[in-house]
Amino acid sequence: LAGEHFKEVGGNYNFIILDRTAGSPERQYRQIFDDPARLTTELVRAVRAHLLERNTAEALIDDLVFKAVPVETVEKAMFAASVNAGALELVLRGYKRAEIDRMETLRKGDMR
Repeated sequence: LAGEHFKEVGGNYNFIILDRTAGSPERQYRQIFDDPARLTTELVRAVRAHLLERNTAEALIDDLVFKAVPVETVEKAMFAASVNAGALELVLRGYKRAEIDRMETLRKGDMR
């Protein structure tokens, strides 16, 4: 994601979904912004950090974007499904996965 590599890029992403198969014009155009966009980005980051299975993230994004499940519910489900909720919290705060792995190694007492 551009925001991870270029410090000048900030804020949340805005997603636009154009679905020509939707029945009505109101459903053909959908804009995702604010908290749902932030959480969608966090779900992608969790997958890229190997902290969440891709199919789980896809299901949660589907719930969030298409089924209008509340952000809080999806966020709780993301942490519950994560292989390491503590590491996920750190990744979402901006820590690199290598730093997190080193911290966990040091915490366990292996001082290599």
